[in-house]
Amino acid sequence: MLSKIRALKRSWPAVLALVVGTVIFGVAYAWQETSRAETTAAVEVPVLNRNIAAYEVITAENLELKAIKEKALDANTARDISAVLGKTAASTLYKGMPIDVRDLRSDLGGLLKDRQIVTVNMDYCRSAGVTAGDIVDVYWVNPEQSAWTPDSESARKRIAAEAIVLGVKNKTGSGLEAVVKGDAGGIGVVELAVRPAEAPNVVAGSLPQDTHVVLVKKPVPAAEKGGTPVVPDEKAGPADPNGSQ
Repeated sequence: MLSKIRALKRSWPAVLALVVGTVIFGVAYAWQETSRAETTAAVEVPVLNRNIAAYEVITAENLELKAIKEKALDANTARDISAVLGKTAASTLYKGMPIDVRDLRSDLGGLLKDRQIVTVNMDYCRSAGVTAGDIVDVYWVNPEQSAWTPDSESARKRIAAEAIVLGVKNKTGSGLEAVVKGDAGGIGVVELAVRPAEAPNVVAGSLPQDTHVVLVKKPVPAAEKGGTPVVPDEKAGPADPNGSQ
C-alpha cells in the first residue's frame, strides 16, 4: 500500500501538467476561434454606388448595402440607410467605402450660409465639364467673335468669383454627373451658389437659349475628414462686374 502511495506521489506532477496543458490548450483554442469569428464577421452597411462630391445631397439612387468586416467599422460608421439618406456631403465621399457620419450634414443651407442659388443654361464646352462640388469663376462673354481681342474688356468680364457648383442637370431637371458631351440635346443646366452681390450678374444666364455664361473650373483644396467643408473665402468679396479678369 505504501508503495502505491509513493508511486502516486511520483506521478501526480505529470498528471497536473497534463491537466494544466489541456486547460491552456482549451483557452487558446477558444480565443483563436473567437478572434477568427471577429475577423471574418461582416455586417451590411450603406455605401455609395458612385463618388459623391461635397455639397451634393445623397439620394436613394446613390445607395446600396454592402457586407463589410466589423473590424473595419467604428462608432462613426453609418449603419443604416436612414442615417445617410437625404443628407448633404460635407466633403467628397467615395464609392463602396463605409460612410463616416461626421462627413454628413442635415442642412444644405447651413453649409451655404450667405450664398444664393441660381441656375444657368449650359452646354458641355462652356461648362468646363464641372460636377457637383467644383469651384468656378463665372464669366460673361460676348458671343460675337468680331468683338474678341486678347485685351478687349467688352468681350468678356468675370461676374462671379469662386461660385460653388451644386449640381448639373439636363433640360428636364434630371441629374447628370456632367453635361454630357455630344448629347443631341446639347443644353443642360448648372446650379450655382454665388454671393448675394453677384447673383444679379448671373441670373441672366437662366434665360432660354442663353449662351453668354462660361464657367472656369478652379482647384478645390480637400476638406479635412470630419471637419468643416471647404467654402471659398467670403472675405474675397464679389467680383468686379466691370473688371476683365
